Amino acid sequence: MTLPIEEGQYFVSFNKLKEAIETWSIDDHFTFSVVKKDVKRVEYRCQARSMGCPWRVFVSKGMDRELLVKRISTIHTCIAAPVSAQEVANTQNWLQRIVPQHLFVSKATKPTEIVENIHKYYGEKVNYETARVAKAALIADRLEHQRDHLHKISSYIQLLHQHNQN
Repeated sequence: MTLPIEEGQYFVSFNKLKEAIETWSIDDHFTFSVVKKDVKRVEYRCQARSMGCPWRVFVSKGMDRELLVKRISTIHTCIAAPVSAQEVANTQNWLQRIVPQHLFVSKATKPTEIVENIHKYYGEKVNYETARVAKAALIADRLEHQRDHLHKISSYIQLLHQHNQN
């Protein structure tokens, strides 16, 4: 079995690390929490640690300023334990990364389509309101990208004119 995170692995940012852990938690159906975090290190633990689950990931910045996975315990003793509400599946960050991989979101997209897709591909339950907010954020993000590209067209046309005049 290939693990998504391994001891000795590097990450360029805390956000990339969190994305990897979120994906892992969805794939393996567990929830996690941040036990300690500061500018140099972070420790993630299974939320069932009170029941004795030893899963954890400890990461700190190395000399090169990249994040290094220093300690990891991949064993879950809580897998058979009932899982609380799917917190990770309901985070906007995770949804905004994952939904476009399976569904083109437009104004015509219904939040129930997002809910159904997440359930189909990940077996996770996402509430309607969370899906609605994710849809709005994805559309706003796409519009922002389109505006950005639109602003670049005039400078591109100027460059073409300059190039063709020479």
